[in-house]
Amino acid sequence: MSESKPTDDLGAMFDRARRIAVGAAASVVESIQDEQKRNENSGLLSMDFNDLAERLAEKGKTTEVEARKYVDDMMKSSPASESTVDVPAWEEKESGSGFTASPMTSVNMADSAAEIQELTQIVQDLRRELEQMREARGNA
Repeated sequence: MSESKPTDDLGAMFDRARRIAVGAAASVVESIQDEQKRNENSGLLSMDFNDLAERLAEKGKTTEVEARKYVDDMMKSSPASESTVDVPAWEEKESGSGFTASPMTSVNMADSAAEIQELTQIVQDLRRELEQMREARGNA
């Protein structure tokens, strides 16, 4: 009989936590967009915590699979050079009570990739700066 390593257990725990978070986020989005789902999801709050966590983890797993399939399909169907994707543009309601999806907005994938690269560089620079500050504080 093989023993599991603590890192395996820790990895599985983080995977489960991520899936629960994704499932919870998907449930919130469904509740916002669909009154019937809102009524169904409000009943979840009375469930046992472990049952709720299991249900949200399954929803998260399903959502991840669907999202990956959607992205893969988009990547296959659009040429890499100048591809655009229609995505909902999120706008704050005038009442300030939350966000709603407006009609689809076309997004240039090349521009998005460049922006992601730029943001990644900014995060890396901020991490280096933070590390330098920590080292300077430790040496003082």
